[in-house]
Formats: sequence, C-alpha cells, structure tokens
Amino acid sequence: DALIVYCDGDADPSYQVWNGTTWTPGGSSVNLASANNCEYVKLASNPTSDEIVLVSRDTGAGYEAQVWNGSSWANSRTLGSMSDVAHEGIGVEYEESGNQAMVVVSNGGTSGFVWTTWDGLSWSVPTPQALGDDFEWGRLRADVGTDKLALCYIDQDADVGTLVWDGNSWATYSAAANERDTIGNANTGRAADCAYETTAGRDGYLMLPYSDTAAAQYQYFNG
Repeated sequence: DALIVYCDGDADPSYQVWNGTTWTPGGSSVNLASANNCEYVKLASNPTSDEIVLVSRDTGAGYEAQVWNGSSWANSRTLGSMSDVAHEGIGVEYEESGNQAMVVVSNGGTSGFVWTTWDGLSWSVPTPQALGDDFEWGRLRADVGTDKLALCYIDQDADVGTLVWDGNSWATYSAAANERDTIGNANTGRAADCAYETTAGRDGYLMLPYSDTAAAQYQYFNG
C-alpha cells in the first residue's frame, strides 16, 4: 500500500491509501491534538514493516508525531516549536534495521533541535541537541548496512551543516566539525540535502550537495 497525507485547510491533515488498484475514497482525518491548522507534513516508512511515522507542524508552530500501523493512526507525541513560522524545521527517518524511527524538530529560539525516537512501542523523552543556531530546514538520511542517520540542515544564520546519529546517540556538535559552509544561500528554504553512498570503496561516505551565495557546491565525509 501507498499512503498520502496532506494539509487541507483545517487542524487535522487528511490521508488516503492506495492499495495497488484504487484510492480509499474521500480522505479520512489524522486526529491531532492541536486546534491550529495543519501547515507542514513529513513521512518516513519502516523498511521492515507497514509502520509509518508522520510529523506535522501547525500554524501555531507546534509539532506532533503519530504512528501508522498499517491500518490506523495512534501514539501521538507533541514536541518542539518553530520561532520562524514560515519555516518547516522537520526531519524524520527510520534506522536501516527498522528498530527505531528518529524525529527531529526545531526547538523554538534555542540553538539546536529537539529529538525523540519511536521503538515500535513507545516514544523516548524529547531531548534537546545543540547546533550553532536554530534548526530551520533539514533532511534525515539512513546509512544502508548500519543504524547511522545523518541530519543535513540549514540553521537560522544560514549555516549549512551535518550531524550524525550512530544508532545510540548524536555526535557532539562543534562548528569546526559540523558546519560545512557558513554562507548558505538563505534560511528561507532547504538549500542542502545529503545521501549515503553504497558502492565498493565508498560505502558509508556521506555526500552533501548544497547551495551557498556563490554557487552549487558539494562536500563528502569519508568516515
């Protein structure tokens, strides 16, 4: 099955399921805790099951995660907030093993983000993680063959950076180690993405293409 979730002008996003032949009619609602209208949504699917995690952000700049078990939504977790309401500030991805889903969202005016994991039974306590400035836009990417995750991001002062989850904890942030460019194109959009390579001799390399105020650039991390 394929699942689509979309904001449609009220507090609760709607969803439909494609079963290979037809879409479920009309669109049912994902019941969120917030009374504010849905504005952003992002999904990640478990590579080993029918489980999918949804992270949404409302017009009041609050975040909520819910879990799709293959037939229904449950297990809500609210966390974080966005100080700049025009920005998304969401990352969500499963580890390659499927053992955990990682959710990262903006942490208000705090320099960094707040994160929580879903282990198939419960959410971990939301925990702050430092960055050089507020987390504004980002993508989480999984490393094939390990439970590493990489967050590639742009922060409030338009620094482009990466931070790695090793399967148990986030790396300790430092500007020298984690900021790849201090003149990202702008913090008004996601001017960076990343992916792990899988070919022989470069398996596990992290590739980061991004835009700064000069040109399209790329860097890679060889581990």
